[in-house]
Amino acid sequence: MNRILKSVLFLAAIISFCWACDRSNQDEIIIERPIYEVDTIIVNAVINALITDDDNNFHLGCHLLQFPLEVLLNSEIILEVASELELIELLETDVNDPVVDFVYPITTIDAEGNTYMNQDAIELATQFANCVPEDWWGYCEEHTNIMPAFMIDTACIELLYPLTLVDIDGKEYIVNSEVEFMDLVLSVDPLFFTFPFTVLFEGEETTVSDYEAFYDLIILCEGVNPPVINDTIGITSLGCFDLLYPFTVLVEGSTEVVVENEDEYMNLLLQGLPLELIYPFSVIDESGVTYEITCIEDLIEAYEIACDIVLGDDACELDHVLYFHLQNYFSEPSCAYLVVFPVQLDYIGGILLVEDNQDYTAIYNNLALEEISLIYPVQVQVESGTGDILTFNSEAELNEFLEGCQ
Repeated sequence: MNRILKSVLFLAAIISFCWACDRSNQDEIIIERPIYEVDTIIVNAVINALITDDDNNFHLGCHLLQFPLEVLLNSEIILEVASELELIELLETDVNDPVVDFVYPITTIDAEGNTYMNQDAIELATQFANCVPEDWWGYCEEHTNIMPAFMIDTACIELLYPLTLVDIDGKEYIVNSEVEFMDLVLSVDPLFFTFPFTVLFEGEETTVSDYEAFYDLIILCEGVNPPVINDTIGITSLGCFDLLYPFTVLVEGSTEVVVENEDEYMNLLLQGLPLELIYPFSVIDESGVTYEITCIEDLIEAYEIACDIVLGDDACELDHVLYFHLQNYFSEPSCAYLVVFPVQLDYIGGILLVEDNQDYTAIYNNLALEEISLIYPVQVQVESGTGDILTFNSEAELNEFLEGCQ
């Protein structure tokens, strides 16, 4: 999903922000209801929101239940449950004396491996409502007046009540407190905010009018890391461009991840993980023209053409830049290549040994590019590293191959 982008040197994707954790569909919740004990409302919603995966692990949103644990039956009998299979049997067979609650505290683990000791149903429901989003962003591309609902638990943003929410059929719900919000988000799937709504941002009431306004606030909060380019340039906007999928990011400086769509991108972004865009990637301007970015100089040139902004000189024709950054760039299998390591580079008369892409990224970010050149011969393996190995004995041979793949 494309994002509208605003500032220049702080380059950031402005994104439709949508969410729903996978959970079972439940009976419709009516907000105007008789007064019940708060714990009873949350308890039933928490039990009903449990789902199992293919390995019979129990999840509450993005949290994994830890065993053994104890449960409370409707008859007020407490049972110890040693495993997932025992809990499945209880939930499926004891219809006359159903499980209505856990016996607290109960331990859960989130997707990042963090352990939580939940002291009561409210704490457990809060963990669920704060889960990192997994889907529904694409849906919001076509339904721009709504944003899937979740508890915004950041250092600088807090939901203000009352709030109007809607379900997938457009039915409206009014929630007047955090407890009512958690009850509803546990029980109605998917559930959406409607624009505009009001939040407390750094102690001041702020109206969120659309996705862009919401993302502008989120990106300023501690713990959210927008992507960077060249390990140093923060992306808060790409100016007059949108970033196109798929693209590759380096996560936490070590793991390359191909991001195929908005759901995957936002899932990474909202975890607060450090992200770095890896060349090549593509952007599209407001007129629909696509620009292929193989290095920072390509981006500079695109700014000059599409945005009338002059930022620097072009160095993208250097052989080492093309050789490393055009890996898996071409769609034709005979052209889609990976570099065969190790590779030697000449740097002011000295030799640099490059054993992987991370080595080259460090060189690219820290040394003068014009002082670097490939030491031939160099090799590539086509079909994304599964096919024939091609050898190039000179810059002319390498350029002939790359130009033939354009």
